[in-house]
Amino acid sequence: MVFVARGEIFAASARGGGVASRVTRSLAREGQIEWAPDSKRIVYMSERDDVQHLFLYDFTASTETQLTKDAKGDDAPRFSPDGQMLAFVRDDKTLVIMDVASKAERVVASGYISASPRNIAWSSDSKWVAYLGLSNKSFRNAYIVPAAGGESRPVTAIPNANTNTLSWSPDGSFIVFNTS
Repeated sequence: MVFVARGEIFAASARGGGVASRVTRSLAREGQIEWAPDSKRIVYMSERDDVQHLFLYDFTASTETQLTKDAKGDDAPRFSPDGQMLAFVRDDKTLVIMDVASKAERVVASGYISASPRNIAWSSDSKWVAYLGLSNKSFRNAYIVPAAGGESRPVTAIPNANTNTLSWSPDGSFIVFNTS
């Protein structure tokens, strides 16, 4: 398991317990930890450059790699189910898909995107990303977009105010979320 204590990331065995190992060593705040599906890597946000960037830590190689370096902040990292791609929000305005191996990025949606890991969800086949964004009337609704790029489209059209926690069904046939 991994956790944040005093702004740093630590890892410990979930089975045997014991002393936690320190993963990060920086003066900046880290958080928003996301496990890769292979359970060998994590991605997380760090404010090392006075702006939030994403980093990858590989437990098998004990190495850290900076994934993003844009002047705008990055939030809400989510691994695709196949572990090959990463979805995240840049500057609360764009939904970006990154190929983890090459670090190649593509913007798949823009507008106001809700920058919370709970508000981005991958379909089980890694072909679609659902996200929460603001409609043209400032209501928060669910949208889907192909991970390969293409047109983003709304899948809800109701006056949602406090929509949160978006999830795909295991077979990818529907999306659930809570709202008030």
